[in-house]
Amino acid sequence: MTEEPDNRPRDSGSDPLEALSASDYPRAVLERPAGSLGWLLLPAGLAAVIVATLLLPYLTTGDTLVVVSFQEGHGIRAGNALKYRGIVVGEVKSVRLSRHFDGVDVNLALAPEAADLARAGSRFWIVRPLLSLRRVQGLDTIIGARYLTVLPGPRDAPRRTKFTGLEAPPVIQDQGRIGLELLLEADGKKGMDRGSPVLYRGIVVGRILSVSLSSDGASVVARAAMEPKYQPLIRENSRFWISGSMEIEGDFFWGLASGALDLGALQAITGGGVEMATPDRPGPPVAQGHRFRIANQPEEGWREWRPRIAIGSPLLPARSRRPKPLGLQVLWKKPGLLYGERKVSRTGWGLMVEGIGLLTPKDLFPSFAREKVIGGKATLLVAGKKLQITPKKITRHGFLAILPMKTEELPGNTEAMIWPMKRVRGADDPENCALFANPGNEAIPLDDGSIQKDGKSWLLDSRIRLGNRWHGAAALSRKDGRLIGIVVITQEEARIQTLGDLQPLEAPEP
Repeated sequence: MTEEPDNRPRDSGSDPLEALSASDYPRAVLERPAGSLGWLLLPAGLAAVIVATLLLPYLTTGDTLVVVSFQEGHGIRAGNALKYRGIVVGEVKSVRLSRHFDGVDVNLALAPEAADLARAGSRFWIVRPLLSLRRVQGLDTIIGARYLTVLPGPRDAPRRTKFTGLEAPPVIQDQGRIGLELLLEADGKKGMDRGSPVLYRGIVVGRILSVSLSSDGASVVARAAMEPKYQPLIRENSRFWISGSMEIEGDFFWGLASGALDLGALQAITGGGVEMATPDRPGPPVAQGHRFRIANQPEEGWREWRPRIAIGSPLLPARSRRPKPLGLQVLWKKPGLLYGERKVSRTGWGLMVEGIGLLTPKDLFPSFAREKVIGGKATLLVAGKKLQITPKKITRHGFLAILPMKTEELPGNTEAMIWPMKRVRGADDPENCALFANPGNEAIPLDDGSIQKDGKSWLLDSRIRLGNRWHGAAALSRKDGRLIGIVVITQEEARIQTLGDLQPLEAPEP
């Protein structure tokens, strides 16, 4: 502090203090030391440098930061990778306890091209080694470092930065493979567990998602998810049982050591799953949440069921027309063995084709000359109408008979059952097809591997048991939905007569 001099003249006869005003008193001037402001800004500057250092890698690379919370860390550490489809898409930056010490927060940095993986519905989990008869996973983490993996949520889901991780991998990782969900009820757990397979003829068609006690504690209920392509196999009359026994040819231990015994067989041996079967005549399809009772063992005959149900792809292309065959009954009389006459009746299906007539197996009609048909006529019952059939009305096409009937010869309500000629084509080599008979019943698929070419017709594998109720059924190509043949059933064999140009191969009998 310095004092400024007062050089004004003063009255020598007066009191010096009285002569001074308030403004005349000395004033103090504060002077700040040089550099004091820098010391105040130093802590803030250091904090800015630290934050910039931490964020600089992400600001320069464009990485997306997310936090995934787990109940346990399972040995994951900074520097471990985040993988998707086997490709590294991010890195663990830090691992720390959660605020309330009830979990672990894993901070991840996703590469710019993988930023869309951080969206609502995405699921993260830690891959660690697991070896059991039901599942083998993460064996690469026994020697190498553990890592995280992710399954992204829906494509149109919003971005997120905080997730709750899974403590175990999802039973079915592809959400598109979760179709029909069933409730399987049993007396006890009996080897069923999360991830146990549901087997159909030894093929995994679904997985058990959870196992718990029923609400009243009287039974165990397993929630199972079926893969969408196998969903048609599940019918109201399907049967389920615990996998517990199987026949093994040869040496078990040699098969185990050589790899000849696959994991599915081991699952069946150890009872780690459920098997199912559907009868040869499948019942109606079931809805979501349908409940089935699990038997301890399969009843006699369950394993021998061989229903033919289309799986994997639609039975026919979209917007394909389904044929509506007509139920036929043919009646005639012929001489008895010793005297009198004998009535003969045969039944089957026939399909009306535009511009051609009625296509049906030729053995529905008698060989008039050979069988000595009384009166030389047979009666055809179709759609509630009786028609008199003579040999001149029948032409032959391989194993088929063609009746050149006109629309007006049938009742009015059958017009919708006429198949358009433009939806007919020839077929040389066997192909996947679908058979249609009774319009009220389901069609059945036939795989081309069970069909053998035999001249101008196809012979079906002898293991295919169709029965007389498919005699005269229409065969449509699963590729384009066109009519390619008619089914002919005899006591010895089953075949499909292909249509070609639908020109008669034999002249009408006299």
